[in-house]
Amino acid sequence: ARYRPSPLFDLIPAAPEQGYEALNWARTQIGAGYDKSDAVVITLDWLFGLRWPFLSPHNPNEYSCGEFVTLAFRHAG
Repeated sequence: ARYRPSPLFDLIPAAPEQGYEALNWARTQIGAGYDKSDAVVITLDWLFGLRWPFLSPHNPNEYSCGEFVTLAFRHAG
């Protein structure tokens, strides 16, 4: 299937080896929690366009989905 641009997401190409490195980092995070406060902030943003970063303090042991993928590829280089 051919990639179709989405107005909601950006596709950032990565080399296959970066994907493997990102996956290896992600495996080291098994057991990390889901950032529930971030889920609330994401929901408020989607529903009302509100951005309240103070509602979502960063916890290094919890991730939202997008944050997790971004960090995995950041660790992959």
